[in-house]
Amino acid sequence: MKTLSLFTLVCIICLFTFSAYAGEKVAVLDFKSILAPEDLGVAVAEILRTELVGLGDYTVIERGMLEQVMQEQSLQLTGAVDSETAVELGKLVGAKLVVTGSIVKTGTVYTINARFIDVETGIAKVGQNIR
Repeated sequence: MKTLSLFTLVCIICLFTFSAYAGEKVAVLDFKSILAPEDLGVAVAEILRTELVGLGDYTVIERGMLEQVMQEQSLQLTGAVDSETAVELGKLVGAKLVVTGSIVKTGTVYTINARFIDVETGIAKVGQNIR
């Protein structure tokens, strides 16, 4: 339970950092899990999607739509999507921004990394990590 509270906190911090892009269409990809259970990356991405929807300032593309487009393009929604593929996927679903990231476990410490990538330029506009 404490772990989920931490993930929620990370998501909220990312959202405040991300406020300059309010009103934009956003696609949040599942985060990659590194030395952590695979479902942790999926959980963090899901929390971030819900927080973005809850703010009401973003148009969030649902995971099901991302999966459908990725299947059509023979990609996998595993969090292992590189920046170039994330940008391509964002363009395919009409997103302005794509969020990618990872959960890294080192010993007993978890680090959550999140990057917000502008689909038009391929440049990461915002990056955050929290332990």
